[in-house]
Amino acid sequence: MAAGLYIGIDIGGSGIDAGLCGADGALIARRRMPVVRDMERGDMLRKMRSLLRSLISIAGIPPDGVSGIGVGVPGAVDGKRGEILYTANLPLSGLNIADELRSDFPAPVYLENDANCAALGEKLAPGRESVGNMVFITVGTGIGGGMIVDGKIYRGFNAAAGEVGHMVIVRGGRKCACGRRGCWERYASASALAEDAAKLASGAGGAAIRRLCGGDLARVSAKMPFEAAGQGDAASQRLVRAYISRLAAGVTNLVNILEPELVCIGGGISREPDERLLNPLREIVYRETYPHGRARARLEKAYFAENSGIIGAAALCAL
Repeated sequence: MAAGLYIGIDIGGSGIDAGLCGADGALIARRRMPVVRDMERGDMLRKMRSLLRSLISIAGIPPDGVSGIGVGVPGAVDGKRGEILYTANLPLSGLNIADELRSDFPAPVYLENDANCAALGEKLAPGRESVGNMVFITVGTGIGGGMIVDGKIYRGFNAAAGEVGHMVIVRGGRKCACGRRGCWERYASASALAEDAAKLASGAGGAAIRRLCGGDLARVSAKMPFEAAGQGDAASQRLVRAYISRLAAGVTNLVNILEPELVCIGGGISREPDERLLNPLREIVYRETYPHGRARARLEKAYFAENSGIIGAAALCAL
């Protein structure tokens, strides 16, 4: 990036993260504000403005001292116009976020799908500079996907490529917010795992998860079945195996279709130890991908963890 300070904003289903980055892409400061279910658009915009002011205050500069603002959004966007075309889980469809932010912050605003931002951020990680073709999968409230093809973000002809969470893996299955049934994210997102864990906790075999949530099923998280499985709970172990199998189904589809050099897994699920998540995921994917006798796609966790989207959004300012 050129000399200056840049802000990256990563909008997610459970929170808005923002970070101040230097010209070298290094993260200087980070702030987060939660997003609650049914939050209105105006409230989300106020949170974003508050985050920006906080970061600018940390830097000790006026609003016009920021060289660029990049925004990652979970949905389809028109980057040239700065407009959010569609989001399945947030009330932002049809919003020109670039115009909204420019009214308070005169820096250029760049808009991109959030998973594309994360893919770009992970492409900048040490050791990945030469990777020309990769897929980033973010597993959180939903499942997003970002693709790098020949070293550049692949957006598709209508700038909406990468909605991997909405490929159907169970025809006629669970209803998704996008309107379809059986989407991958309804079975393999963190939200889906938490939902399945809460169902387990409500039955006879759910004692371990009930103990972890203190008996309050509304507090069940995607981390709890992994934790209970690690403690030896058989029912949780079965649930985790089923979850990883569903996650592997989508990853295998992507590898078979795209044959990337690297598949990078991000989001809260990626924080689980390798022996609980990545190793069994690799085993299934490597067993089920189309055999061709050559090197396999690498499966790795996000290097920048929860900061991938922020760093990638800031890096939009240099493209």
